[in-house]
Amino acid sequence: MYPQINKTFEALQKLSNGLANTFKLRLIETKRFSEYSSLSVELKLNFLARYFSDNKKLQALGERLILDGKKDLAKELNDMISIFGGMLKDEDVNRLYNRFYNYTAPRNSQSASTTTQQSSSDPEEVQNSPETTLFLIIVAVFIGIIIISSLTIY
Repeated sequence: MYPQINKTFEALQKLSNGLANTFKLRLIETKRFSEYSSLSVELKLNFLARYFSDNKKLQALGERLILDGKKDLAKELNDMISIFGGMLKDEDVNRLYNRFYNYTAPRNSQSASTTTQQSSSDPEEVQNSPETTLFLIIVAVFIGIIIISSLTIY
């Protein structure tokens, strides 16, 4: 009756098996099959916000990394967000896009599915600017501080 439900399930499954299974379970529990589209959007947005903050640009980057099969980089992004939280500014997000993809972050942050424009097809061509290097040093220092403080607590 709703053939799009399977397509929606498969699309969510590309992001997360758990997300797709939650979608299926909620549909079965509520029996509101006609509302599958709004449910999938709600669950997807909650998933992206949970792992990549409320920042739409970070959500778009995280989603793109997962869909491109770069889950290790998506996890690294999630770790950075956990450390810096709301302190990440647009320029930091742009650096992350550059680091992970050599892309420029989307200017329009209305949708987490916003596509990005590729500036180079070869990731090896990425040049580290002094600002990017400084940003990465700061990340490493914060991670070191967290590790040292966790060791001294126990």
